[in-house]
Amino acid sequence: MLEAIKTGNPKTACQNLAFLVDLKLLDDTDNAIHNICAGTPKGAPSLPASKPDLSSKLDLPPMGLSGPPLVGRVSGVGGAPISGATVTVRAPGAALAIAMSGVTGQTDEYGEFIIPFPNINSPVTVQVEKAGYFPATQQVSPRINGYPRLDIELNKAQ
Repeated sequence: MLEAIKTGNPKTACQNLAFLVDLKLLDDTDNAIHNICAGTPKGAPSLPASKPDLSSKLDLPPMGLSGPPLVGRVSGVGGAPISGATVTVRAPGAALAIAMSGVTGQTDEYGEFIIPFPNINSPVTVQVEKAGYFPATQQVSPRINGYPRLDIELNKAQ
């Protein structure tokens, strides 16, 4: 059942669960799945293609960028991945601005990104841009083991 909901998209997860309930492979006697997934179109189940390990995309960092990488996912409203978005990271301070110049990355076909990052102990600003969407900006503070994984949602421009 867990594989049926690992879709990255709530509507697809509901469609998969409803399919399993309809085939009587999953018990929904209290109608929890039926109530939560009401209105979801019926259809055959679908699972996302397997994703490559993000660490394989991490090249050796540029000089001065030796901290843990900044990792995250960019999606649209509803959870659909946004590929080809530009992710830019900025840190405060003149010395860091020099080290951080040009620290950008692109999201892959799964909307995921990984950016080599300096070993600093201060908040950073992450900005995501993609044509046809409003840009999003998020402030991120470090933790003991690096920065938290980011999930950033973009809204379509009208």
